[in-house]
Amino acid sequence: QTSVAIPGARAQERARQRRADQYRLLLFSELSLCFTDTDGDQIRIEKNGVAVNEYVNGRLDVKGMSYFDIDPVSRKYSDEGGHGYFRPDEDLDSLVRKRDLLFLDREFVARCLIAVCSLREAEAYQVMMKAHTDGIAVVGTYPLETAEAYCDGLRA
Repeated sequence: QTSVAIPGARAQERARQRRADQYRLLLFSELSLCFTDTDGDQIRIEKNGVAVNEYVNGRLDVKGMSYFDIDPVSRKYSDEGGHGYFRPDEDLDSLVRKRDLLFLDREFVARCLIAVCSLREAEAYQVMMKAHTDGIAVVGTYPLETAEAYCDGLRA
């Protein structure tokens, strides 16, 4: 049996393996939250570009919302369009987390990317805006341990 050495094949294999060991760290922006209130109205709050809008029974009710308050004790919600109550089976903790992501301060996100992922200010701003407008952005491609550390840091 004869072995043939292909010039550069070993280097190409090592480079391919290094790429296989890389992981993309993605930044997601929650784009909507939905629930049915006690009146039976279907409420959907979603991010459209940079604006947050509220739809009631499929019709635009509040354009460019600035807040959506949730009172977990009374199970009441309120915004510029009015107020209502959550059904007993509605998971308010989940709705609060989604609401917080919808109205998250963009500058805070950029500062976290700078502090945790060591991005330059311009890079952090571009990633934040991409996630804010498209719902997802690639922070970077890293070895597994680095990607996990950055992910944990951003979740904290």
